[in-house]
Amino acid sequence: MNFLASRGELIAGGSADFGKAFENWVFHELSSYLSYNSPPMRQANRLSYWQVYNGPKVDFLVGDWLAIEVKSSPTIASHHLKGLRSLRKKYPSFTTQVVV
Repeated sequence: MNFLASRGELIAGGSADFGKAFENWVFHELSSYLSYNSPPMRQANRLSYWQVYNGPKVDFLVGDWLAIEVKSSPTIASHHLKGLRSLRKKYPSFTTQVVV
């Protein structure tokens, strides 16, 4: 998409464009994996996201057990985990949480 939009090369290191592209790539990898490896419409592997209005969010949820936060930052700080913490507090079934 970046090539088609003539935006030039994306440079890793926390830029907004790189972050969006990285999150998009993770989405495609997750959706492809789930498509190939789980029966159609299986609720346990449904892909979604979670966000509190004007508050924390989590980029990807798989069923009600896996939460994934995508960050393009070279280091992960405590504030990057705010969404995962909020989700786990409200929905304890998300026992597996991952930062990519």
